[in-house]
Amino acid sequence: MLSVLGTKTTPANNTINPVLEELLNRNNDIQSALVATADGISIGGVRLSNTSNRLAAMASASLGLGKQLIATVCEGNLNEINVTGDKG
Repeated sequence: MLSVLGTKTTPANNTINPVLEELLNRNNDIQSALVATADGISIGGVRLSNTSNRLAAMASASLGLGKQLIATVCEGNLNEINVTGDKG
């Protein structure tokens, strides 16, 4: 199998990556995009310069931490995790 942006080329990549490219082409504010499972497996990504596996793992960790924070401080479900830096 070929390696594309740090992930294996799979039928899911072939379906998801063109959609992500179109998203980036339509919105100049988005620099890269990643689709990953909740357990940190990268399914597809574009313009990530070989960081998709690492980003998928960090996103998974953030999701788990967010769920634990919500469970600790209140009842309910996690709706959103938003991370914004000074450069985007």
